[in-house]
Amino acid sequence: MHRYRFKHALDDVNLYDEKYNDAIMHEAYAKVCRSIKGHKRAVEYVEKIDACYVHYFLVLLGIIITAFTSTFIRVGKCANKN
Repeated sequence: MHRYRFKHALDDVNLYDEKYNDAIMHEAYAKVCRSIKGHKRAVEYVEKIDACYVHYFLVLLGIIITAFTSTFIRVGKCANKN
């Protein structure tokens, strides 16, 4: 959505025509500013999600390591009994 906004922010502005309207330029500037702000919000949101998944991944990795360690200890104890 944000890429679309930025891509089409200057559709109403003819940069090759020397008679451009200040109101149209101001509106195009406002569209570009909104697009940039939206992009910044999207990047911040993705960074927050990434930070959450890093913690989730570390917790999951700890659980897996604990499960494998306990399994290997049990297998080792069973092998020593025989």
